[in-house]
Amino acid sequence: MVARVPVLEVRPCLDRGRFPAKVVPGEPLTVEALVLPDTVDVGAAVVLTAPDGKRRDPVPMQHHGDHVWSATVTADEVGAWTYHVESWQESLRTWAARVVGDIDHGADPETVLAQGSALVLALGSEDPAALEVGDDLLDTATPAHERLAEGLAYVASLPDHLGRADVGSTEPLPLRVDPERALVGAWYRLTPSTPDGTLADAAARLDHVAALGFDVVRLPPVHPTRGRPWHAAPVVGPHLDVDPRLGTVADLDALVQRAHQVGLEVALELTWTVASGHPWLEQHAGWFVPTGDDTWRLDPDAEPAGVLGLVLETLVGWADRGVGAFVVRDAHHWPLGLWEHVLRELAAAAPDVLLLSEGDASPAQAHALALVGFHQTTPALHDALGLADVEDVLAGVGRGSVTRTHLVAAPAGGRASTLDDGGAATRCAWAAVAALGSPAWETSSTLEEVDGPSSEPEPDVATLLGRLNELRRAHPALRRRRGLVLHRVHHAGVLAFSRSDGEDTLLVVVDLFPAFPKSVGVPDALGAPGERLQDELDGTWHTLDALTLDPAHPVRVLTARR
Repeated sequence: MVARVPVLEVRPCLDRGRFPAKVVPGEPLTVEALVLPDTVDVGAAVVLTAPDGKRRDPVPMQHHGDHVWSATVTADEVGAWTYHVESWQESLRTWAARVVGDIDHGADPETVLAQGSALVLALGSEDPAALEVGDDLLDTATPAHERLAEGLAYVASLPDHLGRADVGSTEPLPLRVDPERALVGAWYRLTPSTPDGTLADAAARLDHVAALGFDVVRLPPVHPTRGRPWHAAPVVGPHLDVDPRLGTVADLDALVQRAHQVGLEVALELTWTVASGHPWLEQHAGWFVPTGDDTWRLDPDAEPAGVLGLVLETLVGWADRGVGAFVVRDAHHWPLGLWEHVLRELAAAAPDVLLLSEGDASPAQAHALALVGFHQTTPALHDALGLADVEDVLAGVGRGSVTRTHLVAAPAGGRASTLDDGGAATRCAWAAVAALGSPAWETSSTLEEVDGPSSEPEPDVATLLGRLNELRRAHPALRRRRGLVLHRVHHAGVLAFSRSDGEDTLLVVVDLFPAFPKSVGVPDALGAPGERLQDELDGTWHTLDALTLDPAHPVRVLTARR
């Protein structure tokens, strides 16, 4: 029914309700609206409807001034939900709240009691007791103050849903509740230890990955390529096949099975450019356009339905073999409409599969990809050149209503990067930024490969990676999209940010370029300057006005734990 109490601009509302808001079970969703009262007080609430069609209990909205109301709700089940705002007039409770003041200011008691009687009697069809109370309010044989006391006591006893008038609701808006791993994940990119490394070699390293506390192992492309194996070179054989230099499909099945045994999901990177000899090119030459050097790319405009079918067939085929996530490079170079159809069909065929968009997408492009269904996107943390660049990346974590940031700490591979030439201390520092700055993060086996001894004591990279993942499991604040605050540090190249979720708060201080010992101050963060805070990494105690960092300890993760 249309509400007589106008409710406008319900948010989040993505592209006029075309796309759903996105959360994971237990993740807060704040719903806002403009509620415009008329001459009486009003109330409003947010109502969630579960995938089975059952309404959850309304969550009352709070008024924040200038007609802005909001409520925070949570969903507890994966699937397609809706949410809407209900509004109503609170005529009876408004009368009860004002009646004493009205009488004190000279209003005729019998008149105001008659007004209350009419409002109470209107509830007679829902509560038979209202009929007696309404008549009593009009009984002049009883003193007015006694009748008033009876009426006020009755109103105070009413459950929330009684006494409301002109109840109406807005149109439902979509809400998609994804599995928690769509938001939270620790990924390990497994690159070959030698140029001729095979799938069997990769499988032998899974125990190490699991021991470090990671939950997703990412594989480079495995399909037959024209160039070196394990690289994103043009594909020459079927997309659902394995390069014979790496092994067989059976070897990949064995790797996936072993990964599941040790608690790891498998993510696979796919390449969509093909070379002569690929069966797609032979069967559907008109669906491809040349890019030079005997390389061809899919042309989504040629026959969208056909291209959609090829992409979907590949994703579902690997998902059927146990692959739980896919990495798509430069997805923003493809038409959004294509991904919207692919992801809708994939969600129906393999609802637990995740898609990660990787590339140089702008924040707006990342938002668009998230709207059409990508679960996570990767800003270019590894391309950051200094403190300001890193702060810009972290400031984008949790921005917007649908984008989920996946931070990567790995050498850029062919592009200049701080991590390419940094020692163990530098690599630990940047791993901490990624692991503690976002609910989803990723590192590479190359991060553990530090060349040559250092003249200064340095941390063990593998030990720190394991400890970072332990902290992520222990602290809810590190598994949330929001709650990241950047702090000022009086030292160039030192980053400080806090993560908060309720009473769980941590302060992370990182020397991005740990060449020598530093003593820094972090004002206005996590307590008074002289308060002693404990480092969760090594148990030492520090104060915010004299915090020590050095190549052996380039990261401090501080709590006010006693």
